[in-house]
Amino acid sequence: MLLPMSNGPQWLYWLSRVNPLAHVVDAERSIFSTGSVLLGLISASALVLVGVLYGVRTFHRRSA
Repeated sequence: MLLPMSNGPQWLYWLSRVNPLAHVVDAERSIFSTGSVLLGLISASALVLVGVLYGVRTFHRRSA
């Protein structure tokens, strides 16, 4: 499902256009092909990780 249908036979491409999930996959591919969205996701994930680690460390110190 995640492989591009343009590499397959033409009949398979037209058959995949009937599948509604193909349009969702196309949208996801276009979102993640841009570097800014991927960079934003990585940055947000790193910020969440740092915040969770800091919070866990703080709670462990207070309860000890």
